[in-house]
Formats: sequence, structure tokens, C-alpha cells
Amino acid sequence: MSSTLKSKAGEPADGMDKKVRADEGDFEDNDLQARLELEVTAESIDETCSEDTSEDAEEEWPTQKAARHYVLTPLNIKVDNRSWTEIFLDFIDDEDMKNSIKDFVSVQGRRSHPKAIEDVDAFLSSTKKDWADHDPKITAYWSEFKTQLSELLGPEFDERFLVKPSGPLSAVLVVVWHYPTYMTKKQFWGHVMDKSNPSLQVQYRKIGPNRSVLTSNRIPIRKAYSRSASEEFSSLPNWDKIEEVCLKFQRDLNAESPFLIVVGTENNSTIERLVEVGLDYERVWVPINLNTVALYAEEPQILIVRHKDTGAIRQMVFSSFHSQTFYYAAPIPNLVAYHDLLWNAVLEFAGLYIKSENSFTTLVRAVEKKNHYRGYGMIKTAVYLRGKELQEKMVFPERVVREIFKKVFETEDVPPLGRSRSHVKRILDVWTNKGRMTQAASGWRNFPSMRTYYNTMAKIDALWNTKQVRQLLVKADRKRISFCEWCKEETVRNPNFQSTSLRDKLDIYESVRAPLSFFESRVLNLKRDYNKNSDCDKRFLGRHVVYYSEENPRGLRWEGDGGPENDDFDHDTEEHPAVFLGNVLTDKQKRRFQETGSFWPQPTGHTVSSS
Repeated sequence: MSSTLKSKAGEPADGMDKKVRADEGDFEDNDLQARLELEVTAESIDETCSEDTSEDAEEEWPTQKAARHYVLTPLNIKVDNRSWTEIFLDFIDDEDMKNSIKDFVSVQGRRSHPKAIEDVDAFLSSTKKDWADHDPKITAYWSEFKTQLSELLGPEFDERFLVKPSGPLSAVLVVVWHYPTYMTKKQFWGHVMDKSNPSLQVQYRKIGPNRSVLTSNRIPIRKAYSRSASEEFSSLPNWDKIEEVCLKFQRDLNAESPFLIVVGTENNSTIERLVEVGLDYERVWVPINLNTVALYAEEPQILIVRHKDTGAIRQMVFSSFHSQTFYYAAPIPNLVAYHDLLWNAVLEFAGLYIKSENSFTTLVRAVEKKNHYRGYGMIKTAVYLRGKELQEKMVFPERVVREIFKKVFETEDVPPLGRSRSHVKRILDVWTNKGRMTQAASGWRNFPSMRTYYNTMAKIDALWNTKQVRQLLVKADRKRISFCEWCKEETVRNPNFQSTSLRDKLDIYESVRAPLSFFESRVLNLKRDYNKNSDCDKRFLGRHVVYYSEENPRGLRWEGDGGPENDDFDHDTEEHPAVFLGNVLTDKQKRRFQETGSFWPQPTGHTVSSS
């Protein structure tokens, strides 16, 4: 990017109110809590986007025209049937350059470009303890690169946290991001095109899991988001060498690709270092004369790499704001619409499928509709991470937890590591202990709604920690097959299975392979709503769980229940007798549990001991 662009990156666009964010630089200064809130709530935003898209289909015009309306109207462009290429090129005033671009796009359209040899998001469900192999050439580059990088980072660095590019070498389109965070389903052996990460979800909505696209990080070192990330990276020992190794790797990845999209302020400030030029080529900046849009406080521009003598274009590089801008920065409508236009045009240049023509404008409308809860960002993050630990049957390393919750460790009395071995649980215990102290001081009694909400969350958390719900999570992830197919599989695996009674076969099948029942689905949705901080259906809890109280000392313990401080029930190995995820519990069953400790009739003289 030109020095002029770099020097003005933080200034408001001409003619705009300085209160309007004309670039994403201001967002980079948001605090860690805001960013972590983004990570936790993105899944619900994604659902809202889906709902919003379905609403578009109900407009009086067809869906495709509605999408064009949302993109073109804010830019004062007539809604018609022209291609995105035609619309975008209309804003290039230099006719010679416009014709050169058309020729370049036409040539690329006649060429065959490589594709990844497997789905780029298959790694998310893989149990392989290594990175996926989307392209043997990429894998060879990666192997050499990670060896160099690991040597520079030192023996204490765990290279499993490095994030490998997604897609093939010499892809028709490369999308370059800055660095990966820990907000993903796959902390180890991850890939950049990761739809479980909120930022990458934005690309996923636009492009989908396209095998023809290479997605990479300029710095592929996973770290917690920080508003001073660049300074933290630059403080690493050997940073100059680390940065140069990363840049060279990125230039090697970009070298043969005709189209690049460079995402975010940090990347765009060093955009010229990401592109290999060579002796016979030159860089040329081509303005996009939209008048109503400012990108990094300047009119948008394309970086063209072309031959010095013939003027033949070798590469086109486009600048895009980081997706976090559209989650939180409340950007002006024409800036949002420009990003849909930009990405649509580039995808059309590259001959690629556009999954959603108005994904950016839909996202912003969904965010505006979403009721954000700002007050409990760090707590929600801890709950989200603890849920991941329980679901994936793993615990986050202490170093990662300390990095994410640095302020908590510095300012609070964090309890020691407990039986769960979870450092995230230690963070949750900080707020739990504070809650107990507040309850002991009768603070919650002044806020009945807050006390009810807190207790409901605690009850859901207790339910989610039981063996029954963990088994339910495993069941939800397993492939659905019919009872007959399952019996055939089990017989092949164990010939003695044929002698098992039909009743026992049905019981096993229902517990591990049958589709989720209505009530089981409700349980999983309840946890999802809990993470979204939505109102919970408190009556549903009482239909399937008997919670601890003075009247029910055998019930399921929950934080703040007022009972003995220690709960020694072993949820890892035993199913809790107070939880039943089948049909709704009757009043008779609840009374029986209160009397005997079981929902079911017991042999004469037998009762379940109190825990």
C-alpha cells in the first residue's frame, strides 16, 4: 500500500462525521472482553443470519434481486442484471487498465486451476493427530516452514498450535488473514479456513468450503486476541527472523495465484511485502472511484502486478476490512455494501461460486437485530470454553487459559486446580465463589430476577456435567444408522452378539445409535440457549431433573444450592439417579425419588443411599 494510504489509515474519510468509523483501526483498540464476546456469540449471530436470509426470500421480489438490492442500493447503483464484474469495473476510470483487467480475467477463465484433494473443513471432525493434506506441494512447503519457525520460537513452543493454510498451491484465489486465535473446535493441528471461528465464518458464508481457494495466515501462530497483538508479536525473541520467515512463506504461497484478497489493517499496512514482484514486473495502484466509500481513509484501490514492458497483468490484489469490523464497528451501509460488491466481483473474476451475494449486508442487519449482553463477556467466554472441554473430553493448557484470562489471574484469588484438572473451571470458580459470598450477604435478594437467572444457569451447568448428558453429546455426534444396520455391524464385530436378547439390543441401540429423541434434543438446545444467554425454560429442567434442596438431599447438586460445600458424586463414572432424559417425570416419580432416591419402584426393603 502506498505511503499516503499508510499515513492516513487512522483518519476519518473526507466529508464524513468523525464519529463514524471510516476504517477498522478504531476497532483494533477495543478491549479483550469485546473480542471474546464476539467469539462466544458468533454462533447465535450465524443462526440469526440464517433467519434473516429466509426473511429475504419472503420479500415481493425474488431472493436474488433482493440480495442485489441490499448490495447496490446503498452504493447508489441501479439494480439490474449486469454481472458483478461489469458493475465493479465501471468504477475504474482508466480505460486502458480496465481493458487489461478484462483480458486478464478472460485468460484466467480459460486456464485450469488446482483444487484441494479433500474438503478443506474435513479436519474439524478428523481424529488424526496431524494436519490434513490438502495438497502435497503445500504439505512439503509447510513441513520445511514449520521446522524453521519452531527453531526460532524455541523448545517451549508447542508446534501443534501452528495453523496450516487451507487449500491448494497456485490456487486461483488466495485470502490472507493476520493470525489465528484459540476460538476454534480444533486448537491442535488446525487449518485457516475454520468455520468454527467467528471471523472465518464471514468468509465461509461468502465462499463456502471451496476447494479452489487457498486461505492462509500471515502469522500462523495461534494466540489469544489482543488489541496490542502486533506489539506482542514484535516482542518475541528473534521476531525479525520470525516475521521474515512468515512473509517468505506467504510470498511463496501467493506467487502463482492470479487473485488475492488481503484482510485487515495489519496485513494491508504491509501489503507490498506479501507480493513477489521480480525484476521484470512492477506494482501499480488502480483507484476504484466509488466516491461514497473510503477504505482505510482513502478511496479503495487495487494493487496490480504487471510486466514493465508489455503491461500484461500477472496478479491482482484486493484490500478488505477484517470481518470483526462487521460484528462490532457499526459501519456505514455503503461500506458494508462495498465489501459484498468487492468479494462478489473477485469471486466472479476467479470463476468461483458465490454462496451468498449479500453475506456482509445480511450479517450487519443480523447483528443490529441481535440483543447483545455486554455485562458478562468474560463469564460467557469461560462457560463457552468449559462446555468445549466437556464436549471434546479435553482441557485447555494452563498457558492458553492464562493468556485469555490474564486479567482474572492478575486481579482475583484464583483457586487451585481441582479434580477436573481444568484451568477454565478455576476461572468459573472465581465467579462461583463471588456469587456465594453475595448470596451469603443477601445481595441477590435485592434482585430477584438476577437471582433466578443465576440459579437457572447453575442448574443447567450442573446437568451438563452429568454422565448422562456427556453420553448424549457422544450420541449426537455419531452417524445415524437403522437398527438392522447396527445389528449387522455389531454381529460382524462380535459374533456372540447374536445371542443377545432383542430387548437388550434395543436398549443398547437407543442409548448409542438411535436418532435423538425430542427430549434429548431439548437438552442440547437448552445448553445452546444457555451459551447464547437467552431466557431458559426453567420448567423443562424440573421435568427431567430433581435438584438438591432441603426436601431433596439426594437431588443433583448445583452451585449456590445452599447445601454442604463439597459434592463428592463421581459424574465421570456414574449416572446421577436424579436425572432422567427420557419421558417427562411424573409427580409420583418425583415423590418416589424423594422417599427412596430412585424414580423407579425398588425391591421391598431397598432404598438408595443419600449422596
